[in-house]
Amino acid sequence: MRASPMQPLRAVGFWAPPPLQVVRPDLGPADPYVRFLAQQRQAEIRSGNAFLPNPNDLVTFLGSIAPRQQVLAYLDTGHVFVSSLGWSTCRCCGISGSEMGDSDLTDGTWVWPEGLSHYLRMHGVPLPEEFLASMNQNQFVVPAIRGARLLDVPLPHDFRFWHGWTASVYRASRS
Repeated sequence: MRASPMQPLRAVGFWAPPPLQVVRPDLGPADPYVRFLAQQRQAEIRSGNAFLPNPNDLVTFLGSIAPRQQVLAYLDTGHVFVSSLGWSTCRCCGISGSEMGDSDLTDGTWVWPEGLSHYLRMHGVPLPEEFLASMNQNQFVVPAIRGARLLDVPLPHDFRFWHGWTASVYRASRS
């Protein structure tokens, strides 16, 4: 359970936007804007300061995992924290819709996109040990959020942990 309802939720499992070809399949790899975006992404990766990771990179750098049912169930049963006006799109396979969801879920400490379990289930994307240890500490049951309303938690999410963890993965891959 959270120590204080006023602390921002720790973000995990948020990804860089989907490739432009997923959103605009009419633009090919030779399109100047597509090339520009690819160059920008590569510059972020080389600098070790990628704002948000690509899930395919995490699989490449860390290897794929075989997800445990307890972890998948935990991710799928988080409390809805905030919903958006459209479905998310998988950055690996391009599917969209109810499997990917339209909300961010929480356990009162962490916040993750509703489709995060899809990335584990279908693509074997690894997650940080600290996040998994937190699930284990909760005995893989999302705790009830008592004594505080979710609306009392300030936005935006706290991305410092997620940025730090993914930056360390990218840096280690260059070593």
